[in-house]
Amino acid sequence: MKGSLFAIRDDVLLEYRHRVGRFHPFRLPAEPVEGDLQEVVKSLCILQKLHRSRNDRPAAETLEMLLKETRSHLAFALRPSGEQVLANVLRIAEVARKL
Repeated sequence: MKGSLFAIRDDVLLEYRHRVGRFHPFRLPAEPVEGDLQEVVKSLCILQKLHRSRNDRPAAETLEMLLKETRSHLAFALRPSGEQVLANVLRIAEVARKL
């Protein structure tokens, strides 16, 4: 959940781990969480949604949905050598679409 897709800070991930436990898209906390921990739950919900219907659509479509849901195009582009990073991600999506 770190990195360009979800960009959740280490301290938030550590706090979630201590308060809630496992990072599993199908084992979300029973009680509502507050503050930055909501971002972890949102991220897990996105992964849950994508996972549930992964067999009903092509892999390329799942990848495109992940990029759209996380709005990570900009995060990739802003990284060092970001244009190349984004081009590589889009190339992976293109290869998946062809397969």
